This record gives sequence, structure tokens and C-alpha cells, in this order.
Amino acid sequence: LKETFELYHNLIHLSMNQTYTFSLKLFPKLPSLRILELKDNSISDKDLIYIKEKYPQLYSLDISDNLISKVMSFNVLEDIPLSILKLKGNPLLENISNESKAYKTISQMIPTLEIIDDTSTSSFKLYCAKSSKETVAKQSNTFSQMKKRRRSNPEIIVID
Repeated sequence: LKETFELYHNLIHLSMNQTYTFSLKLFPKLPSLRILELKDNSISDKDLIYIKEKYPQLYSLDISDNLISKVMSFNVLEDIPLSILKLKGNPLLENISNESKAYKTISQMIPTLEIIDDTSTSSFKLYCAKSSKETVAKQSNTFSQMKKRRRSNPEIIVID
């Protein structure tokens, strides 16, 4: 499949949920990819480096229900423009007592990150890296604008 997917060099959304994937090492290199869904697989900490190498323009990453166990594994993603990260159901959230502390640490490692695990505006405030009311209001407003832009953007094509 790697060679087949690489033919679609302009692909921007790839969904590989529940595909029994256990490594990203042999995944296709898709430099234009903006949205990657790998929910409910067996992806581990060591695979995050491949995300950085293969998808340098990634905007949204869903790695919910995988085998990610260390918060520090996310430091390899600091140089990509990642805005949305979904990681519920990973051992790293089961092994800690304070979920929001992990979210804050991850958001500090990935400066472009705006949303972790929840896309609703009310929940977004809970996961915000900064705690001041002005910052939350400003980021919440930015999130609403992002949602409107996504809805009105005819260039987004989803291949599921």
C-alpha cells in the first residue's frame, strides 16, 4: 500500500482507524498530509518520530486508543504545525493522576497545539495551556473561526 498511497502526493486526509497497524515505519511519505487518523491501533511511543518525518505539514492527529505511554514522547512533534491532537484511551493517560497536567506538558512541547482530545468550545477551555481568562476567550474565539473556515473550505477532501 505504501507505493500506492505515495502516488497521491497531494493527499491531505488519511484515515487508518482500526487497521491493526502496529508501526508507522513503513507508512507512506505524504508531505502534503494535514489530517491523520490512526485511532484504535497499536501505535507506540517510538512511532511518533515517523509522524514528524513523513508528515511535516500535519495539522490534526488522532492517535486515540493506541499504546502511547510517555508524555515526553511528544517532544519529537515540536517542529510540525500540529493544532489538534486526540489521544484518549492511551496508557499515558491511565498512568497519571492528573490528565490536565499531561495536556499542559504536551501543549508546552508542541507550541502550535490548540486542542487536545476535545473539539467542543466549552471543553476547549478546560484543556487550554494558559489559564488567564483573556487568553481562554481569545483562543476560544480563534477555535470558532477555525471551525467556520473548515466548513467553508471546498479544498478539503476526505478519503476514508
